[in-house]
Amino acid sequence: MKCTSCGAEIPTGVKFCPSCGGTQPEAYAAPVAPPQPQYSYQAPAAPAAPMYAAPVQAKPKTTGMIVFSIINMLCCGGLFGLIALIFSIMAGSAATYEDGVKKLKTAKTLNIVGLILGVIVWIILIVVYGAMIVAAISSGEFDWDYSGY
Repeated sequence: MKCTSCGAEIPTGVKFCPSCGGTQPEAYAAPVAPPQPQYSYQAPAAPAAPMYAAPVQAKPKTTGMIVFSIINMLCCGGLFGLIALIFSIMAGSAATYEDGVKKLKTAKTLNIVGLILGVIVWIILIVVYGAMIVAAISSGEFDWDYSGY
């Protein structure tokens, strides 16, 4: 390409002539290509943490122990069954699985103690009332004749 002022040979696309410093018209300027996107290789990142929540740990099954506690409470006196029922219910809402299992073991122990004490109380009642009936029969206070009623 030639300079429009001095005629010197100049590179294509320059705005000023390196020899005379004259400006070059836009028509002689090299067409400007649109900028190309710059691609760069990016190494794969380390795998990100999963987007889902951690699996929820299972809660211990408490239904059987709750039923056992209610039966114990109704049949064997109440206090140990009531405390065992409270522990059984608390096991269902324990923070960890291990804590729930510990509470269920406590409820089971309380139920067994309550059951044993209830059976002992029933045996004592049967023996005492049986002795009272035997004493009434042997003293003659017990009348087998119900014909008068």
